[in-house]
Amino acid sequence: MDFIEAVHNTPDIADCLKSGLQALQPAERTKITVSNSRELRGSVDLDTCTKAKYPAEPRWDYIIGYRECIYYVEFHPANAGEVHVILAKLRWLHGWQSDTPLNGLQSTSTYHWIASGDIGFTRGSKYSRLLSQYGIRGPVKRLKLT
Repeated sequence: MDFIEAVHNTPDIADCLKSGLQALQPAERTKITVSNSRELRGSVDLDTCTKAKYPAEPRWDYIIGYRECIYYVEFHPANAGEVHVILAKLRWLHGWQSDTPLNGLQSTSTYHWIASGDIGFTRGSKYSRLLSQYGIRGPVKRLKLT
């Protein structure tokens, strides 16, 4: 199963797939670049699509299919006090995803935090190490999908 099939077979987001990066807000779209836009499989605004069903949960922002990979992307303020929020969002995402066809594509999935402003801690800090332990890449100001 590929990204598009997995999205269409996931009831919570089946109708939410947009072409390219169209699911992202315009300002957020400018923070993501790709080598070849023809290899974008689409994007999903996971936060908006699941808000009605999970209104009080810490929902992750977006899912992007590019080439044979799935990028889970979160735009969020990047300071030390927000690390626990990102980890809560990741826990929610893993729980939500476990019962979906997307779970079968885990080997091609990566998790990214894009700063919605300045980054308030350095690479190599205890916060960066903690994020890395959970498989979260970032925070970064821009993301290049490869």
